[in-house]
Amino acid sequence: MMRSFHHTGISVPDLEEALRFYCDVLGFEEAMRDDWADSKTDDEIMNLADSAGSYALVRLGDTFLELLQFNAPKPLPLDATRRVSDHGLTHLCFLVDDIQGEYERLPKHGVSFLSPPMWNSGEPGVSDGWCCYGHDPFDNVVELLQYAFAGGPIPQESAG
Repeated sequence: MMRSFHHTGISVPDLEEALRFYCDVLGFEEAMRDDWADSKTDDEIMNLADSAGSYALVRLGDTFLELLQFNAPKPLPLDATRRVSDHGLTHLCFLVDDIQGEYERLPKHGVSFLSPPMWNSGEPGVSDGWCCYGHDPFDNVVELLQYAFAGGPIPQESAG
């Protein structure tokens, strides 16, 4: 039986840049960091040969994000034109208190948004509120969600 969600892993081209973005910009805290090389166990677990790299586990509340920089094997770059509808991991969603403020702040840190914050009528307390999608500096899709009851300001561009 599953107990809870622990973490999502993201392969990034530059671990230090990723840490600056996820910790300094989004507010995660570094929980641990390590390197690996010549590990038959890691290779078996990931079904790779001669893998090597560095990783960091960062925490936001009860959620962890694992940032991995592979030095070997050479990673393929993320296709920036990959659509959210394509199969596989589609996006990371972050709850925010002030979606308009984040929408204005994050482009200064390399985030490009697909739309301004818009109202998304969903399940109260689960998905009902303001949301917008964008790309982090590594082209991963991120969603910002402000619950309807969060008490933050209503985004002016999207106000009806």
